Amino acid sequence: MRKKTVLVGVILFVIVALLAPLALVQWQRYRSLIALAGAQAQAANPIVAENQLPGTRDWLPTNPVSYSTTTHRMAAIEGYATKTSVAPGESIGFAVSTTASSYQADIYRLGWYGGTGARLLKTVAHLPGSFYALPTMDTSTGLVEAHWPVTFSLTIPASWTTGMYLVKLTSSVGKQSYIPFTLRSLQYADLAFIHASNTENAYNSWGGASLYSDETGTLAVGRAFKVSYDRPLANGSLYLPGSGNLLLWEYPMIRWLEMHGYNVSYYSDVDLETNPGLALQHRAVLIVGHSEYWSKGMRDAITQAISQGISIGNFGGNDIYRQVRFEPEVSGQHLPDRVVVCYKDWHYDPLYGKDNALVTVGWRDFPVEQPEQAFLGSMWESWFTDKLPGAAWVVADATNWVMNGTGLRNGDSIPGIVGYEFDAVSSTAPQPPGVDVIAASPVTDDSGAHDIANTTVYTAASGATVFNAGTIWWPWGLDGFNQADHHTRVVSPYIQRITQNVLSRFLLSNRLRVPHASTPTVTLTPMSVPKGSASPSDPTMTLVWGY
Repeated sequence: MRKKTVLVGVILFVIVALLAPLALVQWQRYRSLIALAGAQAQAANPIVAENQLPGTRDWLPTNPVSYSTTTHRMAAIEGYATKTSVAPGESIGFAVSTTASSYQADIYRLGWYGGTGARLLKTVAHLPGSFYALPTMDTSTGLVEAHWPVTFSLTIPASWTTGMYLVKLTSSVGKQSYIPFTLRSLQYADLAFIHASNTENAYNSWGGASLYSDETGTLAVGRAFKVSYDRPLANGSLYLPGSGNLLLWEYPMIRWLEMHGYNVSYYSDVDLETNPGLALQHRAVLIVGHSEYWSKGMRDAITQAISQGISIGNFGGNDIYRQVRFEPEVSGQHLPDRVVVCYKDWHYDPLYGKDNALVTVGWRDFPVEQPEQAFLGSMWESWFTDKLPGAAWVVADATNWVMNGTGLRNGDSIPGIVGYEFDAVSSTAPQPPGVDVIAASPVTDDSGAHDIANTTVYTAASGATVFNAGTIWWPWGLDGFNQADHHTRVVSPYIQRITQNVLSRFLLSNRLRVPHASTPTVTLTPMSVPKGSASPSDPTMTLVWGY
């Protein structure tokens, strides 16, 4: 028996000795294939490659200008872009006014970049400064068009990656402000990120009026009916002037998406008007933060996309709420789509009685009567102010796939996520079949009324998934950047995990239709919390900037 054992051992040793080199070769070949597959995936996803490049925190201002409600501008230095978006190979101009003798323009791409938040692409130094007068307001519409001369222009290199870009203006005396623009992609990407340029234009009071206000006291209804893209952005944040709403609500999600390597292309919402088919070129469309003002062409593009199996992730609130029209510049070169029109009331709109489908009122209102809930699943309900960090997001259906891996139970809450505007399911508006209410969060609105905010999800007949977070502050739950509004830190691994689940469903649902999907690895640990408890600290996130 002992001799047989020894013999078997010798035979096994010989076999191992003979096969070991072959096994080593196969293992090395396997590792090479894995490395090649990883390289190919990275090459197909420019977001991954881009964020491996060195970033910097120098994009943040150290001496920001201030907006004056008396002069209706940021006189020290301010500017605007001649286009809301641009593609590689195209040119974009910038009009800048400053009281200084010269200024510098630094062009940054926003992203993750190891937490620094942006990468410097180009510096244009020693630009001569010129100061331009405030343009005259049209007292019948409130329209203000700057039409300053283009002081410098930029032809976008083919090597630049799609994304949201900031031009940081620094005057020779050190004052600073921003000009944002979008760089579109010419390549396929899984996700389309839509920047809400219409909405930040609607709220922009530069020149004395917005669709909400009249700082001059000269307009009949106390607000403008038309607002122009040909003017600097005065709204957004005192600390990040000229950035509009980009850094306030969209940027935290941009950081999170790019940190995890999602394959995403960026567009302005005007692009949905001029190229409605762009939504069909992606697996899903992402609407983030606050995207309130939509044209009929934009809305038609989204509903058509849903009917064709393209998923929609509405990671915001009070979105697709008002209808707008686009008009060309009144003066200058009469470029199209540079004026956003929204009368808000059918009594004032000259199209009433002529083309009621285009009257600029709330989508749900007379005479349009097309509630946004019909395809979003829920719609704007109310709002509140001065209640940071906001209301808690309360789980209503922990069994839905959206909640997979969270460990949350019905009644558990995540603090600070609901606000400042929020959505709910309306019993008086049509709703798509199969809508599931994921969260039902008690809220007290600005009038003191008690309400319930809802997060919803459903699967359309086409197979498209439509998720509506129903709160503007959802992106704040993804990333800790908060310099734009100095809000209480509400980053939550639960919000991160839910967002991951939604995006994973988007990427998988259309895999056969679009063969190039890249599913990033997002490692978030499943967890559970006692009912009603607050979100624990998130060990995967680092607060890069303080409150």
